[in-house]
Amino acid sequence: MEKTVLNPATEGEERPVSQVAKSITQVMLYPFEVAELMKVSRWTVYELVKRKKLPATKIGRGIRIPTKAVMDFINSGGTEVLTGKEA
Repeated sequence: MEKTVLNPATEGEERPVSQVAKSITQVMLYPFEVAELMKVSRWTVYELVKRKKLPATKIGRGIRIPTKAVMDFINSGGTEVLTGKEA
């Protein structure tokens, strides 16, 4: 029998761990995925995270970026120009 956990997305409904893990990974992106989506380099994504323009979560040695944060950044214009200096 597979373990179940409460699914935060459905406010308390129990779901198998594998389903919850799958739904979580669908809302978190790797930096290279964000770079492909935004048509920028991975360096730019790391700089946006470093300058707190994109929120990120550290998992192990890597980071993951919420899909919603990426879409919010894009929808807000995403006009952050990285010149090496803070404006």
